[in-house]
Amino acid sequence: MTEMHKPTAAEMLARIDSRLSVIESKIDTLSDHEDRIRALERHRYQSAWMISMLSAVATASLVAIIVKAIG
Repeated sequence: MTEMHKPTAAEMLARIDSRLSVIESKIDTLSDHEDRIRALERHRYQSAWMISMLSAVATASLVAIIVKAIG
């Protein structure tokens, strides 16, 4: 039977450190994505009033044209 190599404390710490850096880079990437999504949402909500006003004007114009055509 062959004995399995038991990792030393230094090897285990090196492995943990390596995995932590991978986790940190993934967290940074996710944070960047979240910041971009929030910026897009802010931009969309800031321009939402314009879309609703244009929709209201278009609806009012259409109703006015139909009322004139009927009357």
